Amino acid sequence: MNQLYNTRINEHRYLEIYNKKIRQIKTGVIIVIILVIVVVTAKTLNDIYHNWIDLVIQRYYLSYQEGIISSDSYYKFKAQLEYNQDFIQWISLIIANFAKILLNIGFLLIIVGFLSITTDRSFNKRLRRISLILAVVLFIFVLYFVFEILFKDVEVITYYYPPFYSVEMKETFL
Repeated sequence: MNQLYNTRINEHRYLEIYNKKIRQIKTGVIIVIILVIVVVTAKTLNDIYHNWIDLVIQRYYLSYQEGIISSDSYYKFKAQLEYNQDFIQWISLIIANFAKILLNIGFLLIIVGFLSITTDRSFNKRLRRISLILAVVLFIFVLYFVFEILFKDVEVITYYYPPFYSVEMKETFL
């Protein structure tokens, strides 16, 4: 009777530990999915806004060519739109780079979850081996992702003017 009770306790403990580790992996996966959606959305909105600004500038250029608006108002409007375009690009890059940092944290949660399964002797050998392989593959992926951000794909906008000045201040810097 006592031995049966101990095996039930061990089985319950095993399931509890297993559920906790799987929950950590699921949490990491959910964080990664949400942050990938944020990065893709920020970049897509930036592209859409960029295309819209180009369309509006082209329409105002045609109005300027037809003589509907003066050259002074065209250049002021164009400068304002280019300033807004730079500002939106700056904001979207801040959001995307911040999300990439949080994405690495989410991947680290997943890696720690797999490594905790690997080090736990209560899991069978095959599952531990598979979790070690997945942890190493994800770790290599994260290292590639981090070094790609650090050295190759750093998205930074260099301004020739401070980003929060008005159009009139921007024209003095050009």
